[in-house]
Amino acid sequence: MTWTDTIAWLGLLIGAIALVLTAYGIYDIRRQVHDLVELQGNLLCAELIPEVLEDFVTPTKIDLNPSATQKFLIVQRILHPKEYDAATGQRAIQRQGLWLANELVERGMARWKPNIDLAKVRTELAECAKDLSVARMKRFLGDRMEALF
Repeated sequence: MTWTDTIAWLGLLIGAIALVLTAYGIYDIRRQVHDLVELQGNLLCAELIPEVLEDFVTPTKIDLNPSATQKFLIVQRILHPKEYDAATGQRAIQRQGLWLANELVERGMARWKPNIDLAKVRTELAECAKDLSVARMKRFLGDRMEALF
């Protein structure tokens, strides 16, 4: 093996390493963009909470932002195109609002509106907690969860 062959193999090795690093860089950027979009979705959901709270409790002051619902649904459709449609997104927003409303009532910071059926609220909160547990298990186990059930 001559020195030119050694240099050729060394160049090939450096090129392969550069290719692997480039592929990882693209993967890492895609992951970061996904995380950024997910963060934006969480921020938009936080904007919606005061609006949804009005459906369940009588707070002292509410700042409404009607366009936040549309923004939230758009971001969620980008993140989860197969799972989110308008009805699913609206249900997720209402569940989070109901969860927070329950927390506020339990802490004495708000009271339930008179027309709210507390039995339905408790049922919905239990179902929400169950769905949240299943979602966490899916994220934790991934494909292995489908094999278990």
